Amino acid sequence: MQNICISGGVTKDLELKDGKNDAFVNFSLAVNQGFGDNQTVNYYQCVLYGYDAKRIVNAGVKKGSRLILNGKFTIEPYTTDDGTSRTAFKVNVSDWEFSNSSSNHKNDTQSAQQDFDVVPIPVDEVCLDSDELPW
Repeated sequence: MQNICISGGVTKDLELKDGKNDAFVNFSLAVNQGFGDNQTVNYYQCVLYGYDAKRIVNAGVKKGSRLILNGKFTIEPYTTDDGTSRTAFKVNVSDWEFSNSSSNHKNDTQSAQQDFDVVPIPVDEVCLDSDELPW
């Protein structure tokens, strides 16, 4: 197995399920590759078990959530019912976090300003002239 770190969007709402030994959750992550007319989407089948499965569901991850995932990556070929050969990308997730998209980042910044009275510092007060640098 190989380790992988990917960032993408969850394709449907998560549902915690009970397994033989522990709870688990399966979901797909859509990851864009390339740019413009050459852009394609790869789908990764992801799974978490036990405490991690409960944590991701309780965190409110749902369809459209942007995540960064780390985990063990495997590639499994399979054949569809009509005989077509396909490849499944699977990730046994060991760590995850929300990804800051531009819209989420804007909301986070507004929230921080409201909660902590963060006042932006004008750029001209931050930038120093080269004569003011200590080296």
